[in-house]
Amino acid sequence: MTRPLAICALSALLFVACRAPEFAGPTNVLLVSIDTLRPDHLGAYGYRRPTSPHLDGLAARGALFENAVSTAPWTLPAHASMFTSRTPAFHGMQDEASRLADGVPTLASALRSVGHRTLAVVSHVYVSSEFGLDRGFDVFDDSLIQGGATNPVASEAVDLLLEHLGRTPVEPFFAFLHLFDPHVPYTPPAPYFDRFAAPDYAGPVDGTLASVKAFGRGGAVVPRVDLQHIIDLYDGEIAYTDAELGRLFEVLAQRGVLDRTLVIVTSDHGEEFKEHGRIGHGTGLFGEQLRVPLIIAGHPAFAPGSRRQELVSLVDLAPTVLDLVGGSPLEGSVGSSLAGVPSRGDRVVFAESVREGRELRMAQSDTHKLIRAVAGDPQFFFELASDPAEQLPLPPEAWDPALVGALDAYAALAESGWHLKFIALEGAPIRVVGRARAEGRIVGAERLSSNLGRYPGPQFARFERFELSNDGAELAFEVIVSRYMGAVRFDTEPVDAVVTFEVDIQRSGARAGLHLADGTELAMGQPIPLERGDPRLAVFPDRYAALPVGVHIRAVNAPLPVGSPSALTPEAVERLRALGYAP
Repeated sequence: MTRPLAICALSALLFVACRAPEFAGPTNVLLVSIDTLRPDHLGAYGYRRPTSPHLDGLAARGALFENAVSTAPWTLPAHASMFTSRTPAFHGMQDEASRLADGVPTLASALRSVGHRTLAVVSHVYVSSEFGLDRGFDVFDDSLIQGGATNPVASEAVDLLLEHLGRTPVEPFFAFLHLFDPHVPYTPPAPYFDRFAAPDYAGPVDGTLASVKAFGRGGAVVPRVDLQHIIDLYDGEIAYTDAELGRLFEVLAQRGVLDRTLVIVTSDHGEEFKEHGRIGHGTGLFGEQLRVPLIIAGHPAFAPGSRRQELVSLVDLAPTVLDLVGGSPLEGSVGSSLAGVPSRGDRVVFAESVREGRELRMAQSDTHKLIRAVAGDPQFFFELASDPAEQLPLPPEAWDPALVGALDAYAALAESGWHLKFIALEGAPIRVVGRARAEGRIVGAERLSSNLGRYPGPQFARFERFELSNDGAELAFEVIVSRYMGAVRFDTEPVDAVVTFEVDIQRSGARAGLHLADGTELAMGQPIPLERGDPRLAVFPDRYAALPVGVHIRAVNAPLPVGSPSALTPEAVERLRALGYAP
């Protein structure tokens, strides 16, 4: 299945709601994303500390969504979902080596096409022009991050946004503001550093990345006093950010534009404080990392003081804005406008993290949640009403088959295409030199687990070459893999095009091989034509880390055959047929 068709099928799977009634009048739009902000640390969401008086005031004059979730537990894919109304598998921004594909439309482009002046100020490299997220903006200012070397504080970002807006803003405008402060390091300026911290704290945590990271690993023991100090500093960052937002709202009111502006405040993801063993975010799909605040005010569609209970996602932001200002829906959108009748209770939302050697996907309904590793980790199923903290996973016999089927169907759509997995052992890297040539065109080519050394973090796979030929028929790559795993994936047009692989693997002192998904070993360095329907390509490993060192080729274009290690249930096959995916 090609990506456009897969996205159409995904729209059906997500139960996209009908377009809401239109409202008259031009509307300015201010979208604020506060990085790493947990909703349960805001007063409007019931937090005991006074961290957020200005956000609480915004909620009082608009709608607060109590059940909003992100599409990913880290910054880059989550913001791409805000801008495109697509989940990560379908906008492709899942890795530090990715860039938004030219054919993916964005919210800013759509708003500019209906007459909005579009501008943005951002505070981190993962929301920068380097990844193509500037598409559609008349002004996209990422100068404060200095190429990724710095993360500006909220006051600097607010000042810059106000400067770009001008004392007499050109209306209507769409302004996007990204604030990074609640993200580690937790070092808010005075007086917020001490706002909630115990005055007699004398432990090792000073809010810096190193002092927090020392306790952040899974299994690391954190004394209660130190964990509380980490949370105290995090809350101080929220209070500081809230104060700067209050200043922004005040200036916009003084300039006479706030009452003509739709204001949306949300976050890209949350933050874990040892609820499931870690501190931080990025590779987990439990609620503390995925739940986000969402407050919308300044439009009649969102009544003052209203609290909305329905399940919503970051993919709903772009449809909501475009609905209210008269823009056309984005091609490939899988979200729903939140301005109309609340979505149906049988809605399912999805999230995923395909990063740092771990591949996780999640499906959530109003009542249940399923987290599944693509390979290698346990699965978790939760009944949310009785277990909102997601601490009591239920046995498989208690799982909701409808939600299981939804995640099966989503995974099949997301996995559609060719996959090359690179497996190496830590301390024993391999070099893979290869090419894939299609009898047609290669489309949607991506490389994963490959931060290319540009940013701090593990380099599971460092690509030295990743190049598509001018005619689109051949993809050449060269990659050094230092740990399991790296990956290349792509689709073809036509879908059933034969692909010829030629792969050579170099490894010092040990054996490495080229394998099909079922374990069949192939000769290296020779052209090998393969058809996507080959049953040897449909097997799914129980655990990638247990595979032999080398390259493993897999292809997905239909439900897995009955009897394979991860065959779809009959219910999931029927759902795929209903979506037009299965034969």
